Amino acid sequence: MKKRLQLLLIFIAGYTFNVSAQSFTISGPRTIFDLATEKGTNKYTFFNFDTGREVSPIDSNSGKWDIGFSGTTIILNGGTSGPGNVTAQLLTATSFESQTSAPVSGYASDRTSKVVPTGAGNGWYNYYPGAAFNGPHTIIPIADRLIAIKLSDGRYVKLQILNYYQGAPLDVPTTGPAYEGVGKYYSFRYLVTPEGTNDWSAVLTKISNLSTPNGSPQYFNLASGNLLSSDEVTSGASWNVVFKNTSGLGTYDNYNIGIFPNTGTNGTSYDSLQLISADFNTIDEAPVSGWQSNTAPVWYAYNPSNHTINPKANTSILVKTALNRYAKIRIESYYEDPSDPNSYEHYTFSYYFQPDGTTNLETPAITTGIEETSASASFSIYPNPLSLSNQFININLEQAQASVKILDAMGKQVFHETLSGNTANLQPNLSAGMYLITVEQNGKIAWQKLLVQ
Repeated sequence: MKKRLQLLLIFIAGYTFNVSAQSFTISGPRTIFDLATEKGTNKYTFFNFDTGREVSPIDSNSGKWDIGFSGTTIILNGGTSGPGNVTAQLLTATSFESQTSAPVSGYASDRTSKVVPTGAGNGWYNYYPGAAFNGPHTIIPIADRLIAIKLSDGRYVKLQILNYYQGAPLDVPTTGPAYEGVGKYYSFRYLVTPEGTNDWSAVLTKISNLSTPNGSPQYFNLASGNLLSSDEVTSGASWNVVFKNTSGLGTYDNYNIGIFPNTGTNGTSYDSLQLISADFNTIDEAPVSGWQSNTAPVWYAYNPSNHTINPKANTSILVKTALNRYAKIRIESYYEDPSDPNSYEHYTFSYYFQPDGTTNLETPAITTGIEETSASASFSIYPNPLSLSNQFININLEQAQASVKILDAMGKQVFHETLSGNTANLQPNLSAGMYLITVEQNGKIAWQKLLVQ
């Protein structure tokens, strides 16, 4: 039986931010909890998708914000609402996972009426007043609706509103007495495309080169992908894990390269984590027990011969946040340049954050439409992962005569060669990232993932 090839896609392009004197690159989905919009009548909370942060009202007449919220009203920085050129449209009968590309047309800017309708049922939410208007009076986001946004620079954003109440409670009622939850607190998730593409197929969030120089602790929010400044941490802003390095690399092998949760001796919240001996992609459910508060999971292996730190194979970190949301993390590197052992204290990692409160950590797969046989039956490659500095791939085929293609994370072909023998050496000249290598023989296609680092 022919099957559809499912490929987990990770954006390679990203955006660099400087927070608390640290520089890092982020790409993929992000989630914002509790964006307060109770500023008063006709007073908006402004938000920037690149920084993942609120923008000061002082900058409301600028291009520093993309979207604004006031109660159930949503505005865009464009048209009658702002000086920018942000446009949008409402998408129905879809989901965050299944909407893998942005529409290229159909966008509009705010005019007399807003692009995102505010009326119950025809916009992003339903209103539940209860019998004789004596019920809960709750605002519930409509599950199958997204807001597609086109930014001023042409990039696309998909946005799903998750919750309207403080703390993002999972049990907002639709019937019964008046609800006591505090409204006008938006929780939402979104994804921004790189420039020049409308591809929304990324399912993981990736952080590249988060620096922890000289053991300086770095406080990170997994939902938003934001690194918090020391002032924000002091003021009680939300974070989930802190990256610490209390010993430098050198002649010692007693390191404390720690990733600690926001609880116990490291924080004031109730986040917890645990180490799982399993491949990241095979983890589909968060465990009920085993959560720890003060122990740093040993995710790495130390090589005393060259004093290097490398992630353990088939090892993942799971996180349970104070809001009872779950995430899984795969540490990919501890070095800014993997070929330079002196460029340590730079974390690169991918993670999947589940915003809906379930324990489901199965990363959605993207259907590519390629028909395939067994993923490894007809060829083998070595090495994998492939080094950036030495890109020679040895490929062995079960049969001679084959068409070899390499696709990048967007599904674009970046290499093609026709082979006439059973073995060959390929030199594809690839950038760092995840790829799909396919081999077509006698009308059948087999595939493998290829990591370049």
